[in-house]
Amino acid sequence: MLAAAIVILLAIPLSAANNDLLKKDASHWNDYSANDSQYKEWWYFNLYDNEKDLQMFFTYNQNKFSRSVTANAFVGNEQVSVAEKYSLLESSASTEMCDITMDNRKTFAHAWAVSPTEYRILGFGYHSENGGYIWWGLNYELIGEPWDPEVYGTDPIHWLVYMPNAKVSGIVGINGKTYKVEGKGYHDHNWGSWKFEQYPWVWMQANDPKEEASMTLGGLLIDNKIVGGKTHFAHKDRQYDLIQSEQIAYTYSDNRNSNKYPTQMSITIMDRRTKTPYGISIKTDAKKTMEIPLPGIRVYEQVCDVQVGGINGKGWCEYTTPVR
Repeated sequence: MLAAAIVILLAIPLSAANNDLLKKDASHWNDYSANDSQYKEWWYFNLYDNEKDLQMFFTYNQNKFSRSVTANAFVGNEQVSVAEKYSLLESSASTEMCDITMDNRKTFAHAWAVSPTEYRILGFGYHSENGGYIWWGLNYELIGEPWDPEVYGTDPIHWLVYMPNAKVSGIVGINGKTYKVEGKGYHDHNWGSWKFEQYPWVWMQANDPKEEASMTLGGLLIDNKIVGGKTHFAHKDRQYDLIQSEQIAYTYSDNRNSNKYPTQMSITIMDRRTKTPYGISIKTDAKKTMEIPLPGIRVYEQVCDVQVGGINGKGWCEYTTPVR
């Protein structure tokens, strides 16, 4: 059982500060020493196209020794994952804005800010060990404002949610089939110097296109409690204060390693204006779960459905558990 008091915080209007956050979304490579073996940084993008039952996420990663890219997709019940590692000589990352490039003449990936409200991500040539294939060319258009959780306190893992809600368009290729994407998405950025097993985390993100709503929740998982949790809820005509969160007892176990992760989370929030309580229900899809092994932990990345106050969002969530 997990329980914690978490504060919900709405996005502060950032039109005058977008350039500052654009720079914050750049590489933080120079903030850490050349021999810092625990330094890590990644730019994360996802998308959800309801009409095609297509969900994807991408990470552009770097440490002091190499860079890498991963792309993962669910199309219906089909799952494809690809990854590629690059030397520092085969890659670069700007310290002025999000602009990371990887190219080894066999595969190529690029993620960059076209403007403070528009990003593009590209990737070509990626094959999985079992013959899967993914390529992508996608445009992310910011809806609303960025959210900087660190305005309210910095955790050991730095976190910037530059696009809590985005319109995603473009083309992806998966195992020989081409899909024209018209959906919603999300982009955030993590960096810092820590051991993965030291700070496991819980995270969720979902959008409801019909209601112009986006929801983001994140916190560190320490001694079975969410520590330093922060939640963002942006909606065209509602504001919420989060009072309490409770993670329901685990209902699904991964038999491959005996680690457990939740398939449902219940959260109680209160409408700031009417003082009416609402419940958030987060349900994950065990059939659309990817296990990502990292040093000392496993990350379970799952497609999820989120319901709150008549709003139905679809997105992604992560739950991490130490390897014992």
